[in-house]
Amino acid sequence: MLLERALARTVALHQALEDSLEQRLEQCMGSLDSAHTSEPPRATTSGELSQGVTVHLPHLTRTLSLLFDVMREHWSQWDPERPPKSSTVARAIDAKLGLKGQSTGEASRSAQTFAAALRPDSLNDADGRHR
Repeated sequence: MLLERALARTVALHQALEDSLEQRLEQCMGSLDSAHTSEPPRATTSGELSQGVTVHLPHLTRTLSLLFDVMREHWSQWDPERPPKSSTVARAIDAKLGLKGQSTGEASRSAQTFAAALRPDSLNDADGRHR
């Protein structure tokens, strides 16, 4: 458990440092480019480069790390015509977090809540959920 936590923190720190270095490099390159051209430098974020979002957290828990894994697995390259089912995502969360599903065969209520939180807002808006 402690080793997993230490590894998760190391990965999070590495990613944060990598993002910081990428941003600094982009700023330096932008400064060099603007010195040679009349165009103002264009601000970019590392999220644009990796087609994702960079989030700076004060700490990373095991649960958050595992939820991010499920999010990447199910939402990184999803087909807008066939988005992952919430029940599928919730069952994956149960499996990842070691939660016990309900006696009815449905995923745990916690996993269902987490799955709803991971669902893109654009889908919730489109199908009228959570209004």
